[in-house]
Amino acid sequence: MTAPLEPLDPSSLPEPVDVSDDRAALAAVAAVVAAGPFDATWESLASHRVPRW
Repeated sequence: MTAPLEPLDPSSLPEPVDVSDDRAALAAVAAVVAAGPFDATWESLASHRVPRW
């Protein structure tokens, strides 16, 4: 049996991040997708072959 978890001290948490305007992050993701070998579609990803480990 595992020991009970200690209560979380809210003052130890980082400040909340404002994500109300996430255009810059979404633009960065779109740039990575555009530069990669696949489109952001299921059809494109269906052509991906999983390597044999």
